[in-house]
Amino acid sequence: MIFTFEGLVLGSVVYSLPFMVHPLQSGFQSISNSIIEASYTLGKGKVETLLRVLLPNMKHFLLTGIVLTFATHCR
Repeated sequence: MIFTFEGLVLGSVVYSLPFMVHPLQSGFQSISNSIIEASYTLGKGKVETLLRVLLPNMKHFLLTGIVLTFATHCR
């Protein structure tokens, strides 16, 4: 697997993971628990809360993570 395309992709993902995790962690910490609890109160599940409430409120953090991740491959 070392000299295959799958090995290259896996190594690239492992190398880039910290550059994406840190902005996402900051984004999740920036959202107040009251928004999440309100979503649960309105009957939304965990996945729907993630997709419709959390991720749209974290757009800037997602964009930062994506830029940092791809910037590490372009140098």
